[in-house]
Amino acid sequence: MLAHGPDLVLPSLGTPFGNVVEAFAALQRNLESLAEVMPDFHMSLADTPPKTTLDEFLPNCFFVRGSGASTHFIRTRNGKTLTIDYGYNPALQLPMKSHRSNRRAMLHARQELKDRFGTDRIDLALVSHFHDDHVNGLPLLQRLYDTEVWVGENFADILERPDRYDLPCLWHEPITVARRCPLGEAMAWEDITIRLFPLSGHTRHANLVVLDVDGVRLAHTGDQVFFHNPGNPNGEPGPGSTWFSNHVYKNGLDPGCYFETIRLLEEVKPDWIITGHTPPYRMNEHFLRVLRDGAERWEKAHRALMPLGDDQVHVGPECQAAKLYPYRTYLDRPETITLEADIINPFPRAVAGVAALGVPAGWRTEPVSFHVDAREHVRVTLVTTPPPDAHCRRCPVTLKLCFDGQPFGEVTEALVSIGTERAWRNWNA
Repeated sequence: MLAHGPDLVLPSLGTPFGNVVEAFAALQRNLESLAEVMPDFHMSLADTPPKTTLDEFLPNCFFVRGSGASTHFIRTRNGKTLTIDYGYNPALQLPMKSHRSNRRAMLHARQELKDRFGTDRIDLALVSHFHDDHVNGLPLLQRLYDTEVWVGENFADILERPDRYDLPCLWHEPITVARRCPLGEAMAWEDITIRLFPLSGHTRHANLVVLDVDGVRLAHTGDQVFFHNPGNPNGEPGPGSTWFSNHVYKNGLDPGCYFETIRLLEEVKPDWIITGHTPPYRMNEHFLRVLRDGAERWEKAHRALMPLGDDQVHVGPECQAAKLYPYRTYLDRPETITLEADIINPFPRAVAGVAALGVPAGWRTEPVSFHVDAREHVRVTLVTTPPPDAHCRRCPVTLKLCFDGQPFGEVTEALVSIGTERAWRNWNA
């Protein structure tokens, strides 16, 4: 901040003050004393914090070196900028801890854009998947530049209504989606052609982002594809490379998901691969071979560990028989609560089922019967009415399932708060 030569500082709390240089020198000294008792805190006190750089790996295509999750900028002939993902500024996540207090939306690569192109405006953002390290900067871009956010229709709702979902790495601030993109269809933006395809593995709520830019095809694989590469720090597979999976079961994944990724990449035939955490690299002869070997090992391991046979009772490697929406409900006063259950049939045949809510004593609810085909999903609506004097914070409401008379017990939950202060208010209010 001192580089801008301010005459007056207007703090969020407290009164405005001058003598800026002296005040910040005193702050620096006081923070240094804190660093003596907090490991790694000294890293945040550097006179020159780490900067991002723009690496131009293709004409008008840039990899942001030094961001958290990888960010990529593409400049159009008309001088507009597209970004794929925009997450944390890692230089501002100190002290290192997993807590919202230091998971803040702070811009990165802004000055580098302005120095190079005379503007730091970002016009369009595409999203590879919903995880916070890839999206937490998007609301700030929207507030500053009115940046449009385009997301595949398969997970746009997660960004817009995060309270509805119980998912790992979920950013709590709603993100306005300008376009819910149909999957597999070509879309034009400026001189760039965009296609989004559904991915499952790292998370079911993800897209393979395919861009055609000046005759070159890029495929952004998000966090789906990574390799152990002896002697190659850029992430590009070569001789001796092995694929590794960073799947998270609760994020959602399906049998055969990595083989589907291979099929998509064979269909798309990209010239370059860009990912969520490595520098870009050219597609090469080793890529699909190493990925296919890894996919086979992944399938073999899971089929050995889990009952995933076609004739067995299971709900897939995700191991979640159902989900309740919304996951979080906030009420100022007691009223009837409507929940929607997404239920998976674990049987290789059509079944009759019963869904019921597990609620506190005094809450009224009724079970619901349904029919569902083999291995299919069914949506069931359930309601519960708390008593007039109900008052609770994050009270669990469970979902109990029974298929063809066989009880499966409580398989998932939702949280209800009544008459309590909401920890994170609606950011759009």
